[in-house]
Amino acid sequence: MTSELILQEILSLPFEEQIYIAEQTLKTMTKINPVQLSMLQASKELLNEYRNNKKLTEFSCLDAEEFYEAR
Repeated sequence: MTSELILQEILSLPFEEQIYIAEQTLKTMTKINPVQLSMLQASKELLNEYRNNKKLTEFSCLDAEEFYEAR
């Protein structure tokens, strides 16, 4: 789901629910610790590589498949 699609969905909600989502999002954002922040920065840096390097996404067609872990 893209950011634009998420925003469109939020805007289709009643105003009270939009406010609730905004409040919860702000609360979540203020709870980011230094490890999460460094992971966020690293993921942003690697996003372009992930989008353009087909070897990194070869198996993404299997994302919808059920996964059963061997035990």
